[in-house]
Amino acid sequence: MANKRDIRSGVNAEQLRLALDHVQAYVFMKDAQSRYLYANKKMLAFFGCSEAELIGKNDAAFFPPATAAKLRQIDQKALHGKATQEEVVIEREGGVKEVYLELKSPVYADENPDEVVGVLGISTNITHQKHLENLLIAAATQDALTGLPNRRQLLERLEMAQKRSQRSKTHCAVIFLDLDCFKQLNDCYGHGVGDTYLIEVAQRIRNEVRDLDSVTRIGGDEFVVLLEGLSCDRSQARNSVKRVAQKIINALDQPFPDIDPQYTLAASAGCSLFIGTQRSCGEILAEADERMYNDKRKRAASRLSA
Repeated sequence: MANKRDIRSGVNAEQLRLALDHVQAYVFMKDAQSRYLYANKKMLAFFGCSEAELIGKNDAAFFPPATAAKLRQIDQKALHGKATQEEVVIEREGGVKEVYLELKSPVYADENPDEVVGVLGISTNITHQKHLENLLIAAATQDALTGLPNRRQLLERLEMAQKRSQRSKTHCAVIFLDLDCFKQLNDCYGHGVGDTYLIEVAQRIRNEVRDLDSVTRIGGDEFVVLLEGLSCDRSQARNSVKRVAQKIINALDQPFPDIDPQYTLAASAGCSLFIGTQRSCGEILAEADERMYNDKRKRAASRLSA
């Protein structure tokens, strides 16, 4: 017991400095003017300078103006007594962007616990985690084959479109598209060719709509187009939807040379016009779906009579 150190003796400054130099994070302190007072070895290596070269400088000496301003804003929150946790994107050499999680806390004066005299910061590189997070988000909201939004994201966008339509009093619409005879294409050419065709279909649909409109693949050979800001007048909005639907059908009813120079495949379409939030997303999509199947039945009957 005599050899055991009394923990009440505490840890001296040199021991604390050594410990912080081995922390796998960027640790630093700033004064009330956001000038650096201390940084651990990892932080100094990030800046590429010695501690003597760092002391007294602010972030403007190491970061582009926009980044330095962002860091200064976070400092100000801490200097006003608020602990913060914010993500900061920093562009490194070669244009590589990295994401850091900045945790900052106010440092209070020893003699006055109400006076903030500086900022204690801990920063961690979370670029890899953000990349994985983005992959998970994409997997949850995007169609893996075409890169288009999936059904889940369609419903989210449709709800937002309803709210915007409610405020602007302008009509929106969905166009439900289903490819005719797609099963026969897969049976004849194989699923690999079918996938190639679906990718081309997605691109052709995107080419026929505005940037503010959304194109979604909700599964199989079914696509949905969400049109916003059409018109306050219902008849004008309806005419606009019909024109867009016809443009898409015409674009799809063209040869697909990568599959077969002579091959074409038509699509059936159904439209549902709406304004505001009077109807649910499910009701809007169901109406468009039903009208699409009516169109498909008419096309099938026309082919049989021919």
